[in-house]
Amino acid sequence: MVGRYERAEASPSVVIAARLARAVDTSLDFLAGVRDANLDPRTAERIIAVQDLPTNEQQHVYALLDAFVAKSRIQGVLR
Repeated sequence: MVGRYERAEASPSVVIAARLARAVDTSLDFLAGVRDANLDPRTAERIIAVQDLPTNEQQHVYALLDAFVAKSRIQGVLR
C-alpha cells in the first residue's frame, strides 16, 4: 500500500497518514510537503535538536546563528 501512496496511485486517510507520520517520527505537514519555512531536512533536524536543549544552551546557539547571519549580510552589502 505504501508503494501505491508513493506512486500517487492512492492516498491514505487522515487516520492512516497520522499513523505513518508517527511511525517515521515526523509531522503530517512534513509528509504532505507543507512547511511554514522552506527548510531542508538537515536544517529541520538541527532546529528540532536545538529545541530539546536547555534554555541557556538554546540562547548560545541563537547568538551564534545570529552572528553568522549578520556576518553574511554584511559581506553581501560590501560586495
